[in-house]
Amino acid sequence: MRPMKNISFLLLFGLLICVGKCYAQDTYCAINGYWYALDTMRHTATITHLHETNKIYKKGNKKLILKIPTIIKYEGEKYSVTRIGNDAFANCRLFTEVEMGDSIMSIGAGAFEACEKLENISLPEGIPAVEARLFRRCTGLRSVVIPFTVTEIGAEAFAGCTRLADVEIPETVESIGEGAFAACSRLDTLVIPNRVERIGAAAFVQCSRLTSISLPRNLKSIEPSLFESCTALPEISLPNEVRTIGKAAFYNCTALTHIRIPDSVTSISEETFNGCTALTSVTMPNSLETIEALAFNGCYNLSRVWIPYSITSIGSYAFAGCRSLASVTLPTNTAAISRSAFSGCPKNFVINVPCGGVEYFSQAYPIFAPLFKDQCDE
Repeated sequence: MRPMKNISFLLLFGLLICVGKCYAQDTYCAINGYWYALDTMRHTATITHLHETNKIYKKGNKKLILKIPTIIKYEGEKYSVTRIGNDAFANCRLFTEVEMGDSIMSIGAGAFEACEKLENISLPEGIPAVEARLFRRCTGLRSVVIPFTVTEIGAEAFAGCTRLADVEIPETVESIGEGAFAACSRLDTLVIPNRVERIGAAAFVQCSRLTSISLPRNLKSIEPSLFESCTALPEISLPNEVRTIGKAAFYNCTALTHIRIPDSVTSISEETFNGCTALTSVTMPNSLETIEALAFNGCYNLSRVWIPYSITSIGSYAFAGCRSLASVTLPTNTAAISRSAFSGCPKNFVINVPCGGVEYFSQAYPIFAPLFKDQCDE
C-alpha cells in the first residue's frame, strides 16, 4: 500500500504545480493575460479567451489597444499564435483598436461580437473568411480592412454595426452570408465583387441609409428580405442572370421608384414589393408566370401595370392598396386572378383586356366585370 500512496502523492504534486499555468495535459494555458490552447505537435497556439485584462492592452491617444502577440513561450518552447478562437473577446467593452500580426491565420465566429467600443480594425492577410457573427453588434465600429485572402463573409458578420459607413469588399470574395450587413444603418454605398454568386437572405435588411449598391453579374437569386427596409434605396439594377426573387426581397423600400425584372424570372414572390410607396413603374418579363400574394401591396404611386402574356395567376392582394392605380393591362391567357388582387384600388381604375375579351373575362371574373375595358376601344 505504501508505494501506491507515494504514486498518489506525486500525481497530486504534479497537478498542483500546473494550477494557474496549464490544464488538461498541457493543452490550455494562461500566459500574459490570455488563455491559449496549445498544439504541441505543430507548436501553434489559439487564443481562447481573456484571462487578466490589465496585461493585454497598450495605451495610445487615450485609447486602449488590444495587442495580439505573434509568439509566446511556454516551458521553454516557442509557439506561434495562429488563431483567435470562437467568441474569444465577445462582449469585451474596453478596447477601441486591435493590433495583430500576419501570424493569425483564422479568427473564429463571434470573436469580437458586441465589442461596443471597437472602432477600427485591419484583419490580417491569410485569413480565409470573415466568420459568422465576427463583429455583430460592434456598435462603435467605423472602419474595417478586409484582406484579399478572404473568400467568404459569414452570416451576420457585421450585423448591427450601426456606425459602419463604408466597407470595401475585396474581389476575392465569393459568398456573403445571411444577415451579413443587417441593420448597418449608416452604410450608404456598396459594391459587390463579380465573383460573388450567392448573397444570403436578409444580408442588407434595415440598411436604412443605403443609396447605391452594385450587384455581381453572376448572381442568380435575390434571396428573401435581401433589401427589406432599405428605405433610402432609390433604384437598383438586377443582373440578367437572376432566376428567382424571394419573399419580401424589397419589402418597405419606400424610396424605390422603378424596377426591371430580369427576363429569366418566373415568379414575383409574396410581399416582394410590399410597401414600396414610391414605386411608379415596374417592367415585367415575358418569362413571368405568377405574381404571388401581396407582391405589390401598398405601392401607392404605381399608376399603370402591363401584365405579360406568360402570366397564369395573380395572387391574393397582389395589388391591394395601390391607390393611384389607373389601369392594368391583362393578356389573353391569365388563368387565375384572386378576388382580392385589386382590393383597395380606386373605384374608377380600369382593367384592359384583349380585343373582344370583355365578355369572356366578365364571365370568368364577375367581381371585376365593371372594370373590364376592351383594348380595341382605345
